[in-house]
Amino acid sequence: ALRLLNSQTAIVLGLVHIYIPFMLLSINASLLKVDRRLLQASATLGASDWRGFREILLPLSFPGIQGGCVIVFAS
Repeated sequence: ALRLLNSQTAIVLGLVHIYIPFMLLSINASLLKVDRRLLQASATLGASDWRGFREILLPLSFPGIQGGCVIVFAS
């Protein structure tokens, strides 16, 4: 049986449960600013969905990822 009470695993799970909304809100705010026409243009030029994510969406979401990390790790 998994013993979570008074363990480090319980602490980590609790902290992840508490802080993940802050990270998601920050990432969501940066993703809402991304122009969707960039992804459509990459698809028109023959890029796969994975390549569009990796080369367009991920780099443009880095400010949100960084902001989320600052919020989560500063508290």
